[in-house]
Order: sequence, then structure tokens, then C-alpha cells
Amino acid sequence: MQDDLFNIDWQLYKYYDSTGPIEIQPSEGESYTLIFHEDGIMEATDACNYCTGVFEIVDGDSLLIEEVSCTEMACASGSWIASMNGSFVYNIAGFDLIISSDYVLDLNSYSYFFEE
Repeated sequence: MQDDLFNIDWQLYKYYDSTGPIEIQPSEGESYTLIFHEDGIMEATDACNYCTGVFEIVDGDSLLIEEVSCTEMACASGSWIASMNGSFVYNIAGFDLIISSDYVLDLNSYSYFFEE
């Protein structure tokens, strides 16, 4: 499963935060992507910002994501990557990647839905 995670340009299409589900509708010039490299470096785009961080796979289905930092361009959209620091579980199903702060998807967990 780990090999399926690496070097793929995952496109964020929805995420859940404390307010509920948020559908991603990129404006022109915006993108919402996430790439995990085999060397433990994570890259992301958050609207018009470029972000990096480090990650570690723990116990086969868990991610520890740390040191996330982004450029600070004045994007029109809000930030999804700001809450992506800490421990998460992940699952790859077909062409989709789900990353969640908890094994149970509910209003108390942050969950991110990506597609290839």
C-alpha cells in the first residue's frame, strides 16, 4: 500500500473540518494537490501557495505529518493544509486517497479526500 502513496499528484476534491464537508472548486490559477515522496518529503499546493513538510509512515496505515510550511501569497480561497500537522490514518481505494485524523469519519475529525 505504501508504494501506491508515493510520487502521485493527488488532487484534493473535498475535505471535512469542524464545520462539515467542503467541496473544492478551484478558481483559475489555483490548485489543491499533495505529493508524498519516498524520501519523506511532502509537497502541496493550497490554492496559490506552495507548501512543504515531512512525513513518516507508521504501522502501515498511519502518517505522521510535521513541519508543514507554506508561502504566504494572498489567495482568495481559505487554507486546507493548515490543519494537516500531526497523526493521521490513510487509505487508498482505487484511484482515491483518504486521509483522516481519526479512524471514524465524524464532525470531530479532519478528513481529506483526493483523487489521482
